Amino acid sequence: MPFFDFLCNCGHMHEEFTSAKVVSLTCPSCGAAAYRQLSMDVGMAQHSVEPQGPGPQATGSSLDFNPDHAIGEDARKKWEVVEQRDAYKRGILAENPGKELADLSRQHDGSYTVLTQESRAVAEEVREINNQAMHRQRVDKQGAET
Repeated sequence: MPFFDFLCNCGHMHEEFTSAKVVSLTCPSCGAAAYRQLSMDVGMAQHSVEPQGPGPQATGSSLDFNPDHAIGEDARKKWEVVEQRDAYKRGILAENPGKELADLSRQHDGSYTVLTQESRAVAEEVREINNQAMHRQRVDKQGAET
């Protein structure tokens, strides 16, 4: 069994050595449900039924032959991950009054940090440069097609 990180809406994150089938545990901090987070690295090889890419994953059951069910189940799991990540970000923002989503920066390990005012200004400048480059690329592509 691998170690998994669990995050609660209160913002408390803890690690548990548990089965891959466990998706939520009781938060040791507040007693509410803490949900398993996606990990960038897992300590042992295993067959995973977690969403891994754009297509539905094989679960090893006869339901895989029903494409609507397989796609729906895959979408449900992916939305759970999105909801967990949003809860995690809301927890960080609750701990940092006056900050907003644009003040958060995702790290390589999947966690988020609050940007300083200077770092946010740099991030916004980089986004603007990227937006200008993407716009120029679209204009160039449209010109080449005509």
